Formats: sequence, C-alpha cells, structure tokens
Amino acid sequence: MTLGRKIKEARKAKELTQPAFAKLLGKSVRMIQKYENNEVAPSMEQLEDIAKVLGVEPAELLPSSKWKVSQEELNEIKAGLAFDNYLKYLGYDVNTDVTKWHEGEVIDEYGNKEQVIDESVTTISKDGKIVVFTEGEVKELEGTIRDVINARIYRKLMESDANAT
Repeated sequence: MTLGRKIKEARKAKELTQPAFAKLLGKSVRMIQKYENNEVAPSMEQLEDIAKVLGVEPAELLPSSKWKVSQEELNEIKAGLAFDNYLKYLGYDVNTDVTKWHEGEVIDEYGNKEQVIDESVTTISKDGKIVVFTEGEVKELEGTIRDVINARIYRKLMESDANAT
C-alpha cells in the first residue's frame, strides 16, 4: 500500500474529513489531496506531524505491505526524525523535501509502483536565516554532532573514573 493510501485510510479511521485534517496540520485541502494521491511525498518533518495527528507512528505510514522496510532502514528513519526533533529543540525550523525520485519495480495491490527517493534536500532556518543541506551534508552534520556528544560523555566518564581512584 502506498504512503498516500495509508495516510488516507488512517485519516478515515480517525473519522477526519480532508478539510478537518488539513486544518489540524496547518495545510491546504489541496496539499492533503496531493499527499493522499501520491502526487507529493511529505517531508520527514511533515510525516511526523501527520502521524502525530493520526495517532500512529511515522513508520506505520510508510509503504511496506508489498515491499518490506528493513530494520536498518527503519532505524535510519527513526534516527532522522530524532535528529530533526533535536534541531527543533534548539529552535531551528527543519524541512526535508524530495528533489528527485523514480518509480521502483514493485507494484502494490492497487497497481501503484513504489516511489524510490533518489535525492533530497533539508532546509534549516532560524532567525530569518536559511541554509540548505544535501542528504550527504545532513548525514555528515549528524555524525559530527554524534561524535562531539560521544567525546564529551567519554571525557566525563574518564574524569569520573579518575576521581573515584
């Protein structure tokens, strides 16, 4: 089942009309229609917002009935959402958009081909200043932050061990 169809079914299960759903998300009804018709794929941030309104986990909305999302891919998605949330916690606005995709070979029960993301960009803004990162640059940023945090914790642990002896 496609992402759009899963969003639509989850919306209907919550007994939300498209206008009511759009209002809760701060989106236009046309944008909801585009999501549900697979004309536009929501960004990771938008997917998280959609899932929150629908009372489901973001991964539950991912197209996985005919093709499986591996645990590694699921962990990568969760890590991306956690990183987005961390940046939001720091006061940044984060938006990831798919810039290039292609149709895969797998066809779901409705005759829709899977959508495979080839490229995406992440826009991060704060105080009116905007920067755009490629997918590779975002992964590098995540890695740098992870390394700094790990180094600080390790140093603190070493200090703690030295003080204990």
